[in-house]
Amino acid sequence: MGKRGLSLEEKKERIKGILQEKKEPFTLKQIEKVGAKAGVAQMSIKGVLEEMVSDNLVCMDKIGSTNWFWSFPSEQKAGLQAKLKRTTEELQAAKESVAKARAEKEALLAARVPSESRQAKLAELAELRQKAAATAEDLGKLRENDPAQMVELVRKIDVCKEAANRWTDNTWTLMDYVRKKYGKQKKEVMQWLEMKDDFDYPVFTQPKKRARKA
Repeated sequence: MGKRGLSLEEKKERIKGILQEKKEPFTLKQIEKVGAKAGVAQMSIKGVLEEMVSDNLVCMDKIGSTNWFWSFPSEQKAGLQAKLKRTTEELQAAKESVAKARAEKEALLAARVPSESRQAKLAELAELRQKAAATAEDLGKLRENDPAQMVELVRKIDVCKEAANRWTDNTWTLMDYVRKKYGKQKKEVMQWLEMKDDFDYPVFTQPKKRARKA
C-alpha cells in the first residue's frame, strides 16, 4: 500500500512550524528546500504559502525583487485576532442583512396575502352593501305606499290640474275677446292662436261647463 500524501492543512502546519521555529524571514526557494525535507512536496509549497498569506498565517513582504516570508508567534496571534475581528464584523453584517430581508419579506406577505382579519372585514363590508341596497329598495316601496307620500302626490296633482284649467280658461277668454273685437270666426281665431281643433280642458278633470258662443 502506497504512502498517503499530506493534506493541505498538514502542509500548512509543517511550513508554519518551520517558520516559527526559525523566527526569521525565508525566500520561496529556502522554504521549498526546508519544506521538502519536512515531507511537503516542493511543487506544492508555493500554492500553500499563498493560501497561508491569504489566511494571515504567514506574512509576506517584497524587498527588491524578492518575496520574503515569515511567521512569528506574536504576529500570528495578532493576525488571528484581526481575522477574528473581521470575521465577526462580516457575520454581524450578514445577520443584519438577513434580518432586514426577512422583515421586508414579511411586510410584502402581509400586504399581498389577505389575513383572516382582512377577509372577515371584506365579507362584512360586502354584507353591509347588500343590506344597504335592500334597505334602499324597501324604503322606496314604503314611500310609494306611505299615506303621507300619497297625500302629497295627490296635492301636487291637484295643483297641476288647477293650473291647467286656469290656463285653459285664460285661452278661451282670449279667443272670445279676439273673436268679438275683430269680428272673426272661431276657427280663424284658433288658427291665429295656433290652437288645435281638439283643444279643450284636460281629460283628468271635469270642469264646469260654460256656454260658448258659436
